[in-house]
Amino acid sequence: MKLIILKIGGSIITNKEIENSIKWNTVRMIGHEIREALRYLGDIRLILVHGGGSFGHPLAHKFKEEKGRYDADAFTAIRENMNVLASTVTLLFSHLGLKVTHFQSSSIFILNDGKIVKAFLDPITYSLKENIIPILYGDIAVDLSKSYNIISGDSIVAYLADYYDTIKVLYATDVDGVYTENPKINPSAKRIEKITVLKDKETNTYTISANIRSEVLSSVDVTGGIYRKILDLARYVNKNIIAYIFNGLVEGNIFNAIVNKPKKYTLVEVKVK
Repeated sequence: MKLIILKIGGSIITNKEIENSIKWNTVRMIGHEIREALRYLGDIRLILVHGGGSFGHPLAHKFKEEKGRYDADAFTAIRENMNVLASTVTLLFSHLGLKVTHFQSSSIFILNDGKIVKAFLDPITYSLKENIIPILYGDIAVDLSKSYNIISGDSIVAYLADYYDTIKVLYATDVDGVYTENPKINPSAKRIEKITVLKDKETNTYTISANIRSEVLSSVDVTGGIYRKILDLARYVNKNIIAYIFNGLVEGNIFNAIVNKPKKYTLVEVKVK
């Protein structure tokens, strides 16, 4: 089974400036490109993971600031709001002709100190065999060390990439890749064409080759920003794999990424010894 994992950033499908807002035209464009790419390739399986955007991040910030932690109230509020986003995306993709179904991430993954330590993936595996596209998403989940915690879409992607025999991982963001500085602030920022993660499987240690300013490594994003994608690949993946970080707002980019590769991107290569 040839498998590709596509992560669609929350900043692509929602307007982060307006709570609970969906970019309808963008979601339709993405659905069309996924449909045409799968038709073009034929025998390929796809897992979709999307971010929380304006449905998840404002609520997560609110509970963190007010209570300093995620309690049962946070779990129910964030959980239900993310279900609305996932249901909406799934329904729209279904209307575009994609055979999709979404799975509640908080019912599949268990965390411990923010890291995935247990997952029940049988329903995902069975769906793939039936040529159904599973949709998962950033969510709030049970954390054995602190009641509840945010589980990012990037962590889910990396965990799945290690679990399944994945051809490649695709991260559709709102920029053309990883930059030396924040390109939205500094127009002279340079896109990094390739980042290599060297990992020692025995010691579970890794090094990341990248010249990125420290302020780019993290973000106000509760899930850790663009660097989280690379860091999670390094933490979870224990085999050689490639990933592309690219701009999913550019028309045709998601189609090109699935079929071959996007026009502009940062290539992340994980090499395990």
